[in-house]
Parts: sequence; C-alpha cells; structure tokens
Amino acid sequence: MNETHDTSAIYHGHYGSVFTPVVKGSGGAGGYPGSGGGALHMKVGRTLHLDGLLSSKGSDATGEKSSGGSGGSILIETTNFTGHGELSVRGGDGRGGINSNDGTSVLGGGGGGGRVGMHVRHQNNYGGLYTTEGGVGMYGTTASPVHLPVDGSAGTIYKYESRRGPQYRELKYNTTVDEANYKPDHTFLKIDAGSRRGFNTDAEVSSLPTMIMEEGTIDYEFDEIQLHGTVNLLFYHPRNNSTVSAIAHELTGDKQGIIAIRDQQILYVHYVESTHILSWMLLQVLM
Repeated sequence: MNETHDTSAIYHGHYGSVFTPVVKGSGGAGGYPGSGGGALHMKVGRTLHLDGLLSSKGSDATGEKSSGGSGGSILIETTNFTGHGELSVRGGDGRGGINSNDGTSVLGGGGGGGRVGMHVRHQNNYGGLYTTEGGVGMYGTTASPVHLPVDGSAGTIYKYESRRGPQYRELKYNTTVDEANYKPDHTFLKIDAGSRRGFNTDAEVSSLPTMIMEEGTIDYEFDEIQLHGTVNLLFYHPRNNSTVSAIAHELTGDKQGIIAIRDQQILYVHYVESTHILSWMLLQVLM
C-alpha cells in the first residue's frame, strides 16, 4: 500500500502519510493478483476499546505467477484507547509459477505492508497487536514453492500519545501548514518486518525499503524510533534538493535493521551512555 507495494519482482514505489495515513493499498501484478487493503479512518470522542480484529490488509494472490496486494491504512483519532485486539495492514502473499517456455521459476512477490496512525489525545492503554509486515514472496509452483527472500517491505506504525491535559503541554507552531497545535507527550515510530526477508538473507543487505514520508515535510522528529527484523529504513527526499533532517531522541531495536542516510540528509540520535537507547543497528550513508 502506501508503504512499498511489491507487486512484481521489483517494488513499484512508496506513497502515503506516515503520520495521518488515509489512502488505500495497491493491487498486485500478474493474472491473479491480490487486492490492496482499504483505508479506515476512525474518530471516537471519548474511548475506543478494541478486542477484535481491525483489518485493512492486502489480500493474497489467487493464482500462480501473481503477487499479493499491499496493505492499506488505519488511522485512529480518539481521547482514550484500550483493549487487546489486533490492527492489521499486512501485505498479501504472492504465488510463484513455472515458465512454460523454458521451465524457469517465476516470482510472485509479496505485497508491502501498509501504515497505521494512532492519535490518542489522553491515555493510550492499548495492549494488542500490530501486524504490518509485508507479504511472503514465492518462486516456483504451489506444490513445490521455493521461499527465496523476495518478501514485501514492512509497513509503519506511528503513535501520537498524550497523558496530560492541554494546559500542561507545549504549544508548537508548524510553519509548513501555518498552524499551532499542542505538542504530544510522546511520538513513537515503529517498523517491524517480523520474519520477512529481502533480496538477501544477509541483514546487511536487508529487505525492500520502508519509506518515511510526509507531503511538504523535510524535518522529522520522533521521541522514539524502533526497528525490528531486517528493516531497511529510508527518508523520502523531495526533488527540490532541500536538506532533509530527522531527530530520534531514542533509537531501539533488535540489531538487524538498517537506517540509510543519503546525500543531503542528516540524522540526529540522542545518545546517553548509561541508558539502552542505541540498538547497535547499522547506519548506512548513501551518496
């Protein structure tokens, strides 16, 4: 979906807001592709309690030599959020096949994961699951599939949380939209690839990229960025050649992910030696 939608052997692209995702996923490629996930936007005045499944996931390919659909969007705006359910924007699985002309295996790529945005004005006590990984990619036939590292990329989870009333919070002016809003107590970005893999099982090559992007934004700031699995994280760079900067006050993960910093991009990480904040993931500089 709005994250990479891996609808064939190569991913097609990225789109959609990391903060307020509201767009649908993309359908896969091939003769029997999966459909993209939908876009779900929920506004709840006081309390949203979720114990079931809330899904905008992409569907699996229904036939051989086809790819899965990419995940969609879930955007939640509420005062309080509780429950132990599941939010899913998972990408659909692909199905491989055999080329009838020469007997070679054909790829059915996994669809990319979608985006979840949670804006909780007061207390976020939700303890459920988030399913945002990409779909499984396959070569070969259904009877004898070969699971090579061609899975869809991971989606994004953004949490905007505040546990105090507005009278205790900082008022922050946004020059991009010419608007002042109360700053949340905590902004959290998580990318979780689960068990998915990319073009190579070596974590230094990692998976298809997950793109952080927001229209009109070149400066990003998160209280915490957390990476799990072989995530390959990129920040979108607009064509006007402006310098893109990102601030991570805390950076955590499981030591498998990559954050790739390109030319005219800056990543600031606040490091305190006595805490756990650095996850020892690989930082790449791409020129």
